[in-house]
Amino acid sequence: MIAEIRHKIVDIGSEDQLTGNVFGALRYLPYPVVRQIIANSVIPAAVSKFLEQTLPAEISGEWGRSIYFWRHYLGSQTEPDIVIELGQAVILIEVKYNSDLSGNDQLVREAELLISNYPN
Repeated sequence: MIAEIRHKIVDIGSEDQLTGNVFGALRYLPYPVVRQIIANSVIPAAVSKFLEQTLPAEISGEWGRSIYFWRHYLGSQTEPDIVIELGQAVILIEVKYNSDLSGNDQLVREAELLISNYPN
């Protein structure tokens, strides 16, 4: 439903529908559970360990309000599927399901977006 609200073209089983359904549901889980899901879903293990050390142990208030779907950044040529702002940590997620990256430099543009919008 989040994809429809954001005016995404939604076909049954589409990437945007999957994104909205999965991350929309995660917003309602307690933050410690989601922290473990994020930390344990990243490969290689070194990145997972880094995330576990970097992500805040606790978030006060409703952490689910810190998830942004298809957020537009002024001057950016990319629109990440998910941005999660957790204090000093920011996670950008690009969901791919039966599709390739949008151009060879999509991840480079998104990394640059992170650096320019979240310098710390």
